[in-house]
Amino acid sequence: MVARDGGEWTFGSPGSKGLITAQELEEALARRTFWFLAACSVLILIPVKLAWLLQGGRVVGLLGILELFTVLWCSWRVWTSQTGAARFLGLGLAIMYLQVAAAAWLQGGLQAPALNWLAVLPIIAIVAGNLRLGLSLCVAFVAQILVMDYYEPPYLAKLRPLMLPNAHVQTLVSTVGSVVLFSAFGWIAVRWRAQVQQVLEVSHQQAQRGNEAKQRFLAIMSHEIRTPLSGIVGTASLLREKTMAPSEQRQMLHLLDHSAQTLRSLLNDVLDWAKLEAGQLDVRHEPVRLRALVADSADLFAVTAFDKGVELTHSFAADVPPVLLGDEMRLRQTLNNLVSNAVKFTRQGRVHVHLVTEPSPAPQDARVWVRLEVQDTGIGMSPAQVAKLFQPFTQADQSTTRQYGGTGLGLSIGRELARCMGGDIVVSSRLGLGSCFVIRVPMGLAPTTTDELPAPTVLAGQRLRLVTCSMGLRRQVQSLCHDLGLVLVPDDGNDAEVDAVLVDAAVWTPGASPVRAWSWGGSGQTKALVSSAMDPPGANLPAGVLPLYKPLRAHALADWLRGILPATAPPEPATKPGPTLQVLVAEDSEVNRDLLSEMLFHCQAKAELVGTGRAAVNAVLARRFDLLLMDYQMPEMDGLAATRAIRRHEAEHGGPALPIVLISGEVNVACHAAWREAGVNHILCKPYAFDELARVLATINPDPAT
Repeated sequence: MVARDGGEWTFGSPGSKGLITAQELEEALARRTFWFLAACSVLILIPVKLAWLLQGGRVVGLLGILELFTVLWCSWRVWTSQTGAARFLGLGLAIMYLQVAAAAWLQGGLQAPALNWLAVLPIIAIVAGNLRLGLSLCVAFVAQILVMDYYEPPYLAKLRPLMLPNAHVQTLVSTVGSVVLFSAFGWIAVRWRAQVQQVLEVSHQQAQRGNEAKQRFLAIMSHEIRTPLSGIVGTASLLREKTMAPSEQRQMLHLLDHSAQTLRSLLNDVLDWAKLEAGQLDVRHEPVRLRALVADSADLFAVTAFDKGVELTHSFAADVPPVLLGDEMRLRQTLNNLVSNAVKFTRQGRVHVHLVTEPSPAPQDARVWVRLEVQDTGIGMSPAQVAKLFQPFTQADQSTTRQYGGTGLGLSIGRELARCMGGDIVVSSRLGLGSCFVIRVPMGLAPTTTDELPAPTVLAGQRLRLVTCSMGLRRQVQSLCHDLGLVLVPDDGNDAEVDAVLVDAAVWTPGASPVRAWSWGGSGQTKALVSSAMDPPGANLPAGVLPLYKPLRAHALADWLRGILPATAPPEPATKPGPTLQVLVAEDSEVNRDLLSEMLFHCQAKAELVGTGRAAVNAVLARRFDLLLMDYQMPEMDGLAATRAIRRHEAEHGGPALPIVLISGEVNVACHAAWREAGVNHILCKPYAFDELARVLATINPDPAT
């Protein structure tokens, strides 16, 4: 069995990954052979020493037993310290073998029958695969016998009568015993060698399959990267060469942005998988607004879903805390991947995302378990396809790649991310009926903060009716009504008074007169038609009916209700313009300098531009800035060296520390940790979007009085 952690053979260090090499197999065989020979030697030498002792060879027997127990005790002491056990025990056994050679020589010199035992020991070591050990034993035995035969000390001759008598019996026993031992050790060695060969063959097959999978992955990845890259190049050339109306320009910019985001997602997948393989992925613990995260994911893929005629909805349980502690970026990435796959593999029907929290099963655990369920009515999978679903570089079916595209990395990365956060992803699916993916991760409790949703007191008690045949939309509106304090009146055909009516465009028949939905609740109620942005109602709406667009968000529903219920409209809060950030930008690329300057302008920040790290240090020493945005790779002085110089100046002269944001394409966690230790406050990874830069600026407060 091929295994690194447990099983019949063990290779490598605990927790290591990768394929088994021939060198590792040889080392494992040598380790097993050594310990087997050591155990057999000890078991054989103990009765031999006792026999010599009982037959009158008290001097040799007592010395041998004392030596044996000394070696065992020292080996046990070394073994408990886990250092040099095999080497020390091997040395002790070699000493004991030399003593056996001396004892055998005492029984008759070069004609001693017991010397047959010595001949088999080097051969056994050689058959077991350790040629060096066998030759060393052979040389040691021959040298010892020759030395003792020609330079026999006088006191050794007196020990000869103490040895066992009856040379014929000794010869028979030593000869038969040598043959039996040689045969047994030879059979064991051949058997182990066959096992090693089998393991090596399996490992070779695994390596071959892995290489084939990686080759397929590279071919798929090449296609997947070239597709959005072609969109970027083609759209940019159209914008450069052709004069377009504003609406056409917006459409081209949308295509450009979509292609860039697709390319960025592909690169992030590859980098994340590399970090997961290297064990360098760090997990953050920061406030996460789960409801907003789910809604954002639905918004992100709404256009794609509605363009296919697939309904995309979301909902959450009423007891979901507004804020929890976890890794928002990784959780968002995992959820987006599942929603993207659900939309991709659903030709018709619906995709629904549901959020629920559960208490921890451990009584002492203060965390809560978050369940994010992504259900679809797509193509589904067979049990065999589900079994290999989370393998990297593969998809459930190779025809899936040709028909739907994709790299086969997304689900593997998603499961590894969930496991890094302490959870997992499970899937249930039926071929042709759809699938349900569940992300389950633990998250910490956070102090309740002001939620982004409107206060329940603003619209509390207002009665709303929903006319729809979609269970997903009904669950979504129920969640929104709970957050806004609304009362959702059952759609049972009665004439109960309501304040407003929502009608799903899927149940509205344009041109029909009268439409049953418009007559409910009386003629005085304001109504809204909920449709997708891909299929707007246009001029077919009856008088007094307003449009709302899917996916329905809480703020859109609240704004509509405030507009039709003037008594509930809250006073507009007085706005006070915030102070302007003074930002120093150090970037050697002129394109990136201009881009950062434009982004900062739209963030109400004033930028001063320099092109090197040394110029950035000089500018910081000359005047005060609220923030330093600095590229890592720059001529003369890189961003890290500039950071150290600035921090050194601050330590020598005092004063507040300047917030420093380092911009880099490096994703190695160890590098990021070293940069933070050097004084970097935040790391902005390339490529970055406008909203990422805006979030960084939002953490900077230039007004010390606030």
